[in-house]
Amino acid sequence: MPDYIDSWSTRSGNKLLVEILKCMVPQWKDGPREWQAGCEGNIMDGRDVLAITATGDGKTALNTGTHLSQITNPLRKILSALLYRR
Repeated sequence: MPDYIDSWSTRSGNKLLVEILKCMVPQWKDGPREWQAGCEGNIMDGRDVLAITATGDGKTALNTGTHLSQITNPLRKILSALLYRR
């Protein structure tokens, strides 16, 4: 495990992102779906994402990524260091 997360779209970055989302949105008990977490990771890394899924699949939840990035990007190294200490 790396000492810090340098990208949200990596496996370890995505895992951290899912845990952050579960903490920040306690009503979302199961956290994001796998495809949502992948999209969120790319959004947080500054990539454009086009999500085409059925009505009710959770596309609106992807809007949290841009707001969440304002909070988490400056803290990326601190959060990942705390969660992934050796």
